[in-house]
Amino acid sequence: PSTFGTPSDARVVVPVSIGISILFLIPALRRFNSFTLQNKLLISFISLTIIPLLILGVYTNAITRQQNYETSTTDLTEIARLTAFQIDAFIDNQLISIFVDAQNPEFEEFLILSPEEQKNTSVQKNLRSRLDALARRNTIFIRSIAIIDTNGINIIDTNDANVGRSESNFEFFNQTFQLNQRTVTGPVFNQKNGK
Repeated sequence: PSTFGTPSDARVVVPVSIGISILFLIPALRRFNSFTLQNKLLISFISLTIIPLLILGVYTNAITRQQNYETSTTDLTEIARLTAFQIDAFIDNQLISIFVDAQNPEFEEFLILSPEEQKNTSVQKNLRSRLDALARRNTIFIRSIAIIDTNGINIIDTNDANVGRSESNFEFFNQTFQLNQRTVTGPVFNQKNGK
């Protein structure tokens, strides 16, 4: 229905409509005794028809609102479950992929070297190439891939600015070592550039 450019909120429109109807009915009921019998019968039958329709309309409105609420709640719950399942499946797939990639012998070969031997060796260069290839798999979500020692020091990273930096104060490092299992944390943003 047209609202003639004005907002129509049921909480306002219904009481206003009832108020205007009562204002028109009051003068009509005051003159009811002066009406002809034909008009009195017409008004009575119209009233007998309209009152049940009004009651039925209010009842139907209440039932429909309740059903819409229940349906939307059920739909939203199902959508939330589906979304949670999809996110869990995505994370599980990523963790499996990371686990498989971590089995690469180049990682172990690099980690058994002393810190002095790790620098500027062919093993480091090969490992860096491997990490660069892994980071290019998804440039939207992966900013860098790093190997961090048990003290939280970044020993090799696809972003050279991060090498040597302590990661021990980050949630992803602390949770992994506290729980001794793979962990998923919120995104980490660079405080300097916001990325």
